[in-house]
Amino acid sequence: MLILQLIALLLTSLEVQVDLLDGDPVKGLLTVISADELTLTVDSQPTTISLNNVIAVTNQSAAASSEDERGQMLLVDGSAIACNLQRISAKEVVGAAVFEEELSIPRPAVRAIRPGPENREWADEWSAFLDRENEEDLLILKKKDGSGLDFYGGVISATSDDRIEFILDGDSVPVPLTRIYGLVFAAQETKARGNVAIQLTDTSTLMATNLSLQEDTLQVEASWNQTITLPSASVLSIDFSRGRFHYLSDLDPIKETYRGIHPEGSLLEDLLKADDVLGEEALNLWKLQRDKLPMGPLGPLPLKLRGKVYRKGVWLFPSCRIDYALDGRYSRFQSLVGVDDEVAFNCSRGDQPSKVKLTLLADDDEIWSELIEAPADPLTINLDVTGVRTLSVDVDFGDGDSACDFLDLADARLLVVP
Repeated sequence: MLILQLIALLLTSLEVQVDLLDGDPVKGLLTVISADELTLTVDSQPTTISLNNVIAVTNQSAAASSEDERGQMLLVDGSAIACNLQRISAKEVVGAAVFEEELSIPRPAVRAIRPGPENREWADEWSAFLDRENEEDLLILKKKDGSGLDFYGGVISATSDDRIEFILDGDSVPVPLTRIYGLVFAAQETKARGNVAIQLTDTSTLMATNLSLQEDTLQVEASWNQTITLPSASVLSIDFSRGRFHYLSDLDPIKETYRGIHPEGSLLEDLLKADDVLGEEALNLWKLQRDKLPMGPLGPLPLKLRGKVYRKGVWLFPSCRIDYALDGRYSRFQSLVGVDDEVAFNCSRGDQPSKVKLTLLADDDEIWSELIEAPADPLTINLDVTGVRTLSVDVDFGDGDSACDFLDLADARLLVVP
């Protein structure tokens, strides 16, 4: 019911894009929603899609607003809310959100607060503080010379209009808000309950557990049990993929085997030697790459197949085998596979286009194998991997030549067993 209520509320009579688990996105006018499917009008024809196949729905008529001077509150459930800090107590954190709603959030649900606007030059430092498993609260200060951030560990006590009371070594120290870049609360174990991510035009992301419709507003039951009222026009997109699949590029391989970047017996086979420093660095360039192609005129490039850019995926070059531990957690492996546009049309020799071979193995049993021609349209992979413990991706030379064998597994993902 959650998905049905959300889509019906936000997207009726709006142009939308529906991202699917088993195919390309579909764009159209949402016309009908039933208990288990939605219907789009596409090119004047109705198209029905099962909700079990929907990853996300995006409002095509909405756009994100420009950045403002407000701060941000980060929650342990993944919510990131643009707001102004109002007060902190031992039990709760209160902020005024951009969508004109006062948020009263239990303190254990809050991971961090940035009271003012983001400084992008300090983004890496701020991220490092957020990644810590800190047992104390952290007070993150702007260095007086503007060169970066500094911190102290202690207890965030309370707030007034212009300062934070911070307990350091047993003493309460008033710290002006103008000196503070961020507050990071002591890490606590918690179970995030939000299962649908709502992205708003003010750049906020809210995790929701329930929703209801009241005229032109969305009533959101937030993960911390507060009901929030949102104008439907403020919703940019909804994503209910959480927990449904994992991208292959987000998983760490259990083993990587590289057999050489030139076919055995070729003139170039001994060009690079593993014991040569320059050769070793070059060989590293040809190893597994996540979400990018490693070499472009100005650095790494996005994965691109026949004009379409893919945010997620893996790039592989022969000859290699990459093993992933599935441990029976997944039901299907899905991907588009083809030679990246960067080289796909460069290496045809007459009527003989360059080829690369891809083989997929489940617990060492071959389940898919194809010779992929460089200029050909991407192939769709949709394989049952129920009960599989190890998935192996093997890439080899398809024509005795290493030229243009830039293989993309675009949008490669594993569906989680329900």
